[in-house]
Amino acid sequence: MFEEKLQKICLSTKESRVYIELLKRGTRKASDLTKSLEMPKTSVLDTLNSLSKKGIVSKIKRKNSYLFTALEPEMLMNILEQQEQKIKDNMKKVEKIIPLLESLQDIKSPKPQIEYLEGKQGLAEAFTDTLKVPNKNILCYATVDEQAYALPEVFPEYFYNRVKKKISTTCLIPASKPSLAECILKDEEQLRKTYFIPEDKYVPIEINVYENNTAIMSFEEEFAVIIRSKPIADSMKVMFDLAFEGAKKYDKEVRDNVDINELKEFYKKWKVIRKTPSAQKKK
Repeated sequence: MFEEKLQKICLSTKESRVYIELLKRGTRKASDLTKSLEMPKTSVLDTLNSLSKKGIVSKIKRKNSYLFTALEPEMLMNILEQQEQKIKDNMKKVEKIIPLLESLQDIKSPKPQIEYLEGKQGLAEAFTDTLKVPNKNILCYATVDEQAYALPEVFPEYFYNRVKKKISTTCLIPASKPSLAECILKDEEQLRKTYFIPEDKYVPIEINVYENNTAIMSFEEEFAVIIRSKPIADSMKVMFDLAFEGAKKYDKEVRDNVDINELKEFYKKWKVIRKTPSAQKKK
């Protein structure tokens, strides 16, 4: 019974047999245990030396032989502590080589990982994924109207969570009234840089590019696709940079002609649609 328990915890079959026998019989030579254990002397001696290294058997030289004594059973905890420390050391070693292994994986496995998320829950999970890496910038094409009507339980709570993680965003946004109000009045607070584009350039999807990921969300069809690929993300970043540059002229025209007071009045009505727990706390 004791042997089986020791084997499950920290000792081999031979070690548990020899340790228990030595514990019963006190200080002994290896040859004293061979008969009762029915094991060859060399095997008993090797096992005793192993137990000595583990710190649960003492070994004293007397003339031409060694005497072995089983130490207090509490010393078994030393083995577990040693194992725990070894695991910690190995974890540190693994942590150090993970970046190298990942770089090898990038070279050997260029295929992108693609995740498909369905339903409103899937859309919410896709937006949550964009917040996994703090202190970064998200590039996006978005429509405030779609966000509010399709996922009222997610927006604008998502904005507060993004700001908490110090994640900024640079966006292309069609110049609808809700978008103008939300972005012109709240861009600085929400760590957002907006480039307005003509409202007729609206497309019914949202695109987010973050780190090495590209997320495409369809509010109308209620699904999202996340492509985890550095080459694709890098390509999308170049396309966004070109789009931002092209949007500057129209963006300036919109901002030069906007009526701030009118936007503020509209925003008061817009907030009724976009109430969240976080917004209520701020009141």
